[in-house]
Amino acid sequence: MNNLEKWLISIEPEKVIEEIQKRACSECPAAEYCKNSPLNFCTEVLYTWAKEEAV
Repeated sequence: MNNLEKWLISIEPEKVIEEIQKRACSECPAAEYCKNSPLNFCTEVLYTWAKEEAV
């Protein structure tokens, strides 16, 4: 896990989503998770990813 991922996991989910959505998909730390996810919306993917990564 890189520093960006550690930082994103440490802050509130709403803030995580705001920060990630400012970036291109190729820079998103959840990009790999997103590709394999059945979820349709970026927000849903990011919430789920953040919860799973934070465990």
